[in-house]
Amino acid sequence: MDPDATLGAYPTDDFFWTTGWQGHKADLGFGIGSHVALHAVGQLQRLWAQPRASRRTTGCAGFRLEIRLKS
Repeated sequence: MDPDATLGAYPTDDFFWTTGWQGHKADLGFGIGSHVALHAVGQLQRLWAQPRASRRTTGCAGFRLEIRLKS
């Protein structure tokens, strides 16, 4: 690292903080074989920096099943 470099935090370091979004994610998985895993993923997001207080509690939720292969 360059000793004269300026270190700092930029919006790319923390997407949720700089955009006003709050997110939660759960990932539960188990192995089916030596190279295959099945994962259930749930995600909840909401815009906590919403100017209208009535819309701060609404968000979007998603759920998906994934089959992950390892080579």
